[in-house]
Amino acid sequence: MDAEFSLKVSGGKLVNASVVFAQGEFVQGGDLIIASAIISGDFFLYPEEKIVEIERSLSGARLEKKEIVRRVMSVIEKHKLVLVGISPDDIAEAVMGCRSSDRMQKQ
Repeated sequence: MDAEFSLKVSGGKLVNASVVFAQGEFVQGGDLIIASAIISGDFFLYPEEKIVEIERSLSGARLEKKEIVRRVMSVIEKHKLVLVGISPDDIAEAVMGCRSSDRMQKQ
């Protein structure tokens, strides 16, 4: 399944999440598992090319806010990244919004 969700955070910045969920044996106990994710929006990340590291870190994660925040924070700390206009919680909220997105499509 594919899903998209856009979140406007306090301060007016926009966070977009586009998520592909794993199917079949990758789905554990009915949990949705993220196969891949793309994060975009009108926020800033320094260095900006490291957004792919955040996206890669979400692969294999359960669609659970604490796990998503933990993975995003781990990448930020490891690469000493700076987020401007949004927080790891905002990224997690956008990804979590994909669960109830009216733009969720079966592949």
